[in-house]
Amino acid sequence: MGFRRNFLSFLGVFTALAVVGTIIFYNYFLSGLRERLRHLQNEILPWEGDLQVQGFRLEELDLHRTFGFGLVGFQCDVGVSESDRPVRITGQYLGWRWRGLPDGRLETMARNLRLASGSPAKPLLNDRYRMRHIEVHSMEYETHASVLDLKDSLRRVYHDFKAIFQRGESTAPMHLTGTMYFEFKIGERAFQLQQRFGTRTSDGISRIVLNREDLEHVGPKFADRLSRGDLDLVANHPLKAPRLFEIQRQAEEKSRAVRWSGIDFPEDAYRHVLWSYLLTLEYGAEFAQVVTNAHEIGSYNTAEEKAKDRQNNQVGIHYAQEGLREDELLARMLSDPRVRR
Repeated sequence: MGFRRNFLSFLGVFTALAVVGTIIFYNYFLSGLRERLRHLQNEILPWEGDLQVQGFRLEELDLHRTFGFGLVGFQCDVGVSESDRPVRITGQYLGWRWRGLPDGRLETMARNLRLASGSPAKPLLNDRYRMRHIEVHSMEYETHASVLDLKDSLRRVYHDFKAIFQRGESTAPMHLTGTMYFEFKIGERAFQLQQRFGTRTSDGISRIVLNREDLEHVGPKFADRLSRGDLDLVANHPLKAPRLFEIQRQAEEKSRAVRWSGIDFPEDAYRHVLWSYLLTLEYGAEFAQVVTNAHEIGSYNTAEEKAKDRQNNQVGIHYAQEGLREDELLARMLSDPRVRR
């Protein structure tokens, strides 16, 4: 009886200490979360130079038995160097779990994240694309990480997410599903269009792709005369699309400027040469070929017109590979027998 009573007393004290210890650890972790975010801001983000954590609020911290924790009901304001307004990120759940110590895999899971402008009256990031907000329905991601070098591990995580959201692709295993919401106006009436997105993984690369059915409605709001091939290209390379549209507009505007100057020249041929030249300077010859070929798929041009455009696109790619300056293009193409007029 004495042993049993002592054992039960010990068990009671041990349980009480465990509970108290858990509460102390929970409160310490919760109170220290802001400091850890500040550490992330001070040590990691300035190293990349384009983000700044401006505020954070958390409803609940969920601790896992398997070396992990989750944020339940949180809000974070992040300043972006290329924008005049912060991004407000709110979420139902964002969690991390460590698989293997001290070196192993760090898993990240998220549900129902919402990215919106921190200035409610303004669109997300900038006014150009009229994006109201982005909803990430689910996210799964993992990478190698070490508790012995947390700073390097955090940088790796930051680099992977920066790659997927800037270039649209990452070598890290990642799965995303979500919806982007755009707002447009016809007269005084405002309406929204949604664009669903997800990720596709092939050859060890995870890429963001757009829902093709939604793109049929959203794409024409940003560019005219999009062919079936153009839409397929945008669906598979959505984060390149704004710059691709910009390069296309530059080629059209510059070719019109030459026409207005009174010079006698083949405008359509020059536009295609200049367009493919600028694409090659920006993305290289291989992707420039992909873009220009896609434009001819499903276009209303005749077979002869498509062949002419492809030939002139090829000439522009060659000019860029030769290192020709842009101000030399017009004179060169006027005497180049490869150009089809």
